[in-house]
Amino acid sequence: MDIGSKSERQAVVLDLHDGGHFVLRNLHAPSFGDDSLDALVGSSIKAHGVAVGRTLIMKDWETLPHTITSGD
Repeated sequence: MDIGSKSERQAVVLDLHDGGHFVLRNLHAPSFGDDSLDALVGSSIKAHGVAVGRTLIMKDWETLPHTITSGD
């Protein structure tokens, strides 16, 4: 995220059906240096939280049985 800026970093994102995305953040973890969401990569999830701009600050989430791949 933020390619080329001094805040450039890797981030876990939630791809939306409309082509948009949210950067995911765990409410219970620091905003930088947190790897607790890495296990969600490639998964479908149901999340509860607050959207702030294009960031979804998740209070809790669950992994769903169906994994969405590009083109689904």
